[in-house]
Amino acid sequence: MTRTNSIRIVPLLVAVIAFIAGCARPFPSQITDQVDKKVSFADLQKDPGSYKGKWVMFAGVIVGSISESDGSTYLELVQKPADSQGRPLQTDESSGRFIAVSKQFLDPAVYRGGRMITVVGQVIGDSIKPLGGMTYRYPLLAVEALHLWEPSYGPRFHVGVGVGVMHSY
Repeated sequence: MTRTNSIRIVPLLVAVIAFIAGCARPFPSQITDQVDKKVSFADLQKDPGSYKGKWVMFAGVIVGSISESDGSTYLELVQKPADSQGRPLQTDESSGRFIAVSKQFLDPAVYRGGRMITVVGQVIGDSIKPLGGMTYRYPLLAVEALHLWEPSYGPRFHVGVGVGVMHSY
């Protein structure tokens, strides 16, 4: 191979590697294969006890976090619909709130209010807590894996093959 051909191939290889890295899923298949995709958040919200032990994946926005003395962290989240990668959509649509319980310490400076996150976890029940002037039933998820998303600014660029519908807010 001549030097000129090598110089032309390098940018192509870099582009291919960048494209493949951009397509990477946030969770390994060993985790997502255990998720029961039939469990909707609305159904879980109605009766968390009937889904106890089921693995689910939900996206949302962090409202707040509480770190306990044993090193665990409780994240309160507002559920959001997710895109095909599991990233929460930037919309006002939500089916409610839930609490993700991590056995590990999650720094509240990093896992702060307003950050987008996707959680894979096991349903462990529910907790009734005050929310404003009412009581609210929060489904509880034991965190198996989570992905904190980087903020997106402006329109996201996406390359795809196939038929789809695109909309902007």
